[in-house]
Amino acid sequence: MGASANVVVLGLAARNGTPISFWQFTRYGIIVAALSILLAAPYLWLRYFVLA
Repeated sequence: MGASANVVVLGLAARNGTPISFWQFTRYGIIVAALSILLAAPYLWLRYFVLA
């Protein structure tokens, strides 16, 4: 589901004159993934090891 949404957004961006390159998409994706991990790791540690 997420992959098809990405294809739709890339198509809409290109149609509106703002194409998104693979590397631009990857740069933002790495930042979002890193922030998700930084937020999830402490929660999981607290939930399953400290407060178990």
